[in-house]
Amino acid sequence: SNLFSGHFYADIFKGIEDAAYAEGYTLILGSADENLVKEQKLLNSLVEHQVDGVIVAPMDKKGRKSFETFKKENTPIVFVDKYIEGFPADRVVTDNWLGGKLVAEYLWSLGHKDIAFCKGVGWNNTSTYFREQGFVSCLKKQGVNSLEGITFPRSLDNAMEYGYQAVKKRLEQGSVSFTAIFCFTDNIAAGCVYALLKAGFRIPEDISVVGYNDDDFCKYHPIGLTTVAQPKYEMGKKAAELLLARCQGKGDAKYREITLRPKLVLRESCSVSPSAKM
Repeated sequence: SNLFSGHFYADIFKGIEDAAYAEGYTLILGSADENLVKEQKLLNSLVEHQVDGVIVAPMDKKGRKSFETFKKENTPIVFVDKYIEGFPADRVVTDNWLGGKLVAEYLWSLGHKDIAFCKGVGWNNTSTYFREQGFVSCLKKQGVNSLEGITFPRSLDNAMEYGYQAVKKRLEQGSVSFTAIFCFTDNIAAGCVYALLKAGFRIPEDISVVGYNDDDFCKYHPIGLTTVAQPKYEMGKKAAELLLARCQGKGDAKYREITLRPKLVLRESCSVSPSAKM
């Protein structure tokens, strides 16, 4: 959906490339830039090129129609990171519900009761949906109902800019009660941190920030970003292995779902809630 906005899909692609190259396959690469029309054109182009198989991270969890042509042509598809609900295909994902739950449990353990979250662009996909469900449902079980969604009215291709503009707009609207923000990607979190610092907030003393993906910059940022790590390279490698098996007639009769486990990586962007210190 957006290969060039950060390290996440680049790392997945590296796993795909290594596995495909080892078997003598070459790759055609395309990025839809969070644009459904462009995604459809890319898929049509792959059909015209008569590719042996397709690995795709679809933008919309209900966008089944875009992939029906591959089914008619008997071209194998493997979904990676995201998938189309109900579409018959192999897929490799991480447990996003668990990832959201890990963030919720951690912020709760630090005494945060007023929490905001920022999903960003491209929200109508399975990864974001389950991430939010795990996060919100866990906090509601703890009795936390003060969850504020931070959004920006315009779609921006750059996730860092989106995070910055969304939080900046929220701060301009008046005082905030939340003591922590969960950003659904590290790029969004980077923009969020920038907006908070420019507005005079201290991180993590005033507001804690959590990202998602564990991109390379997280540990090198002046404020090390607490985040949820996904095994990105492994995800890409396993997706390629599933597709190669289909292309070579070795795939299982039943479609496979491989779900990898995320893990919480603790750094310096979170601390005990200011209200819990009183």
